[in-house]
Amino acid sequence: MNKYVELKNRHQNELKQIQLIYVFNRKDLNDGLKKLGLKKTDVDKLIPLNGGCYTTIENIKKLNKLLKKQNKELKDEIRKDKDGTDFIYDMFSYELANHEYTYTRDLSDTLNVLNISETDIKNNPNLKNGLKLAVEDALEYERKQEEYEL
Repeated sequence: MNKYVELKNRHQNELKQIQLIYVFNRKDLNDGLKKLGLKKTDVDKLIPLNGGCYTTIENIKKLNKLLKKQNKELKDEIRKDKDGTDFIYDMFSYELANHEYTYTRDLSDTLNVLNISETDIKNNPNLKNGLKLAVEDALEYERKQEEYEL
């Protein structure tokens, strides 16, 4: 299995341990407060994140600690890949496909989700090589798909 996907799946499972609620209407709010162990009058204890997501200050602390740990794990895996052909290649291949690179030809969404800048790519030969190989393979796959459609 793709090493990046394994890490990403593990990270997503860890995030599920943080109590978050999504509020789009009064029922969601009431259900969410109950899930967080709060009363209807405890609305002031909710902290907004984004996209209708809320949690408590205690959970924000846990979330920040977890995200810091996960970011370190991602950076460690990137550092271990000495030529960009292993974890880095898997990472870029997955995120290029996930952000429809072959359709948009735009790397910005892929780099943003990975918190990697163009400067990081330029300054790290491993990242540069892994991205180059992943882009080449994505474009080759797309070319072959177009051939089959003819």
